[in-house]
Amino acid sequence: MGHERERDDAARPARSGRGPASTPADREWARDAWFAAGCGTVFGAMELGVLLVTGALTGPWVALCVLAGAVAFAVLLPARVRAGDGWLAARGLLLRHVVHTDALVAVRLTGVVAVHVVLRDAGGQLLAVDARVLAANPPLLRALDAGVRVSRERGTLPPAPDPLRDLRAAAIVRPPTVLPPVARPPVARPPVTAGPRPAPPAPAVHAAHAGSHRP
Repeated sequence: MGHERERDDAARPARSGRGPASTPADREWARDAWFAAGCGTVFGAMELGVLLVTGALTGPWVALCVLAGAVAFAVLLPARVRAGDGWLAARGLLLRHVVHTDALVAVRLTGVVAVHVVLRDAGGQLLAVDARVLAANPPLLRALDAGVRVSRERGTLPPAPDPLRDLRAAAIVRPPTVLPPVARPPVARPPVTAGPRPAPPAPAVHAAHAGSHRP
């Protein structure tokens, strides 16, 4: 029994205490969730304020305002994307969708303004992930790349085309570009030429002083 217990312990994954490193997740999801919660709260509070000013603040209307704020929160709340060894998942407010990235049969990009990466595995599971989430989280994109490579090695995913090529380029973290100060052209000044100095003015001769020297 001691040897079996040792084999079981060796088969278990080591717990390093670094969950985000082993299962990458969207780093900006918490900020987006707080933004959605704030928008829903403000929307409901504005409706309650209007009802309070108009004097129509009753129980049913209060419940309707709270419901409207909750709906706004649910609409604005993005799905939380996580990745693991051979899987990619997106959890919404009620549902969770998972695809096996090591058994993909299709990877494509859809949309023009809001671009999404659509994944479909051999089991028929379908998942659409916002391309901006993958571009902003390189660990998620690397986990997806690893699954794509495994799927191609297994033959479930055709080798070409590669829809993630442009997304990899966008995922490179670049520091903000600091524009150098604009050099203004020097102001053209007329050349200064050294000429003869003007003669000093002649001293004024007073009539009274000139009359005192008569012969």
